[in-house]
Amino acid sequence: MRRIQLHLDEDVDEALAVEATRRGVAKAALIREYLSAHV
Repeated sequence: MRRIQLHLDEDVDEALAVEATRRGVAKAALIREYLSAHV
């Protein structure tokens, strides 16, 4: 797995944090899930 850096708007980062907390997963896992589904 490769490591990358992303610059996110604060509102997007906050939405990711809320969803990650709701699901009990890390934000990185949520980002990987979203990217896999849409790329």
